[in-house]
Amino acid sequence: MKALSGQLRVELMLFLRDKAVVTFSLFVPVLTVLFFGYLNRGGKAEGVAYGSFLIAGGIGMVVSSAAFENLGVALAQQRDLGLLKRLGGTPLRMWSLLGAKV
Repeated sequence: MKALSGQLRVELMLFLRDKAVVTFSLFVPVLTVLFFGYLNRGGKAEGVAYGSFLIAGGIGMVVSSAAFENLGVALAQQRDLGLLKRLGGTPLRMWSLLGAKV
């Protein structure tokens, strides 16, 4: 578990350093929710405000986009740079690396 928490800290720092990934993971979904919430203000579906319904979908969109799109791009870049091969020679287990990335 120590290796997983250490790798998680490193992956979080790498995520926050890449401004393009942070922008598309955080700000684009927020702007999408605000835009569609503004278009449908005052609307309700079975007693639930449309904005509340849209926020739940926006959170799901952020989680799925970060988990699938950014994970694939990051793994491909690290493979091209040879980082995964170097990490394979360390005591870090593969499940710890993938768990930290997810």
